[in-house]
Amino acid sequence: MKKISVIIENKKYDISLDNRFSKEIEREIISNFDTDSNNELKTLLSAYLNKCYEYNTLLESVKDIYEKIKKSD
Repeated sequence: MKKISVIIENKKYDISLDNRFSKEIEREIISNFDTDSNNELKTLLSAYLNKCYEYNTLLESVKDIYEKIKKSD
């Protein structure tokens, strides 16, 4: 288990990362947050909205692929 800390609105959050995904998640956290100092709530909201956008874009791509596979059967 790997741990990483993030400070948001002057409150420290320690996050335990599953070893299977720790490198990917740590990279995402580091790219979205300053892990050495305080982050504003606005930064957290922005990271969340970006992930929602990425998720929905991926979901649409999967649906398109599924439909193409379904039609070819």
